[in-house]
Amino acid sequence: APLEPAAPPVTREAPRPLSAWRGVRAHLVAGTGNPQRIAEAVRALGIEVELHPLPDHHDYARAGAPSFGDGLPVLTTAKDAVKLPAGLAGWHVLEVDAEIDPV
Repeated sequence: APLEPAAPPVTREAPRPLSAWRGVRAHLVAGTGNPQRIAEAVRALGIEVELHPLPDHHDYARAGAPSFGDGLPVLTTAKDAVKLPAGLAGWHVLEVDAEIDPV
């Protein structure tokens, strides 16, 4: 089933409409079973992402959140966002739904 964006990215600072992300360079942090698939879905939206795959169920509390030091925004999944420490500047949550193919 293809992954489809369900909602605009939600930032911890202020919401940005999905159209505002087109052409933006960003990091994509994904601790999911198939991070490459999420990267492909995000790139299909016109967002130039550098993928940083993490193990599924990555322990942000123990390992901390990755930091890149280049000023680019960081996108992550809703699954990862709930495990991140509060108040991370520059991090944005991209809501993605798995769409089930009809039988």
